[in-house]
Order: sequence, then C-alpha cells, then structure tokens
Amino acid sequence: MLLKLIPRSLLFAALCLCLTRVEMVLSQGPVAQESQIVFTSERDGNYEIYVMDANGKSIKRLTHHPMADGQAVWSPDGTRIAFASDRNEGNIQIFIMDSNGGNPTRLTDGVWD
Repeated sequence: MLLKLIPRSLLFAALCLCLTRVEMVLSQGPVAQESQIVFTSERDGNYEIYVMDANGKSIKRLTHHPMADGQAVWSPDGTRIAFASDRNEGNIQIFIMDSNGGNPTRLTDGVWD
C-alpha cells in the first residue's frame, strides 16, 4: 500500500543511487580483485568455488563440500569471499571465507536466509 503512494520516478531514482553506491564500493577494492577472478564451476562433479588469475591461468579450487557452493563475490577489501551454499541441510545460507578458501564461516541461520 505504501509503495503505491510513492511516485515511481522517486523509487527509480533511489534505486539508481543505491546501485551507483554499490558500484563505487566494489570498484574501490584492492589489486586482488583486479588480478584474480572468483567463479563457480561443476568441473569436478559438484558446484564449487574457484579462483584464477585474470589471464585464465592458475585455477585453484577453494571449496570442497558435497553440497553446492556458488554465487561467490569478493569482499570490498579483497581479503574474503562471500558465497551461498546449501550446506545447512539443504537450506541456502550465506558464508564468508578467506581469499585462499580458509576459515569458512556461516553468516546466516534460517530457512529463508
């Protein structure tokens, strides 16, 4: 009901402002983000997270879990990677890990997280 009272142009302007802010934060990351790419692949039979050099060489698998891991993104400072996984009994949760794959930590703990 409240959304019907707000002009669409105002909502669009707010969305553009938010997206611009996100792009600015992501573009201010360190060299690690410029020199490496984080991606998801099922090349080993299960969706896992990998990194590789920007030139496509030195591919390294970071996750090793029987459940699917994916949707990986660098943290703004380039020291961690956030990702989604259904490791929690099939419920998709958000995790973070070090940029080398160490110290995976679950951030969320709910059915709809």
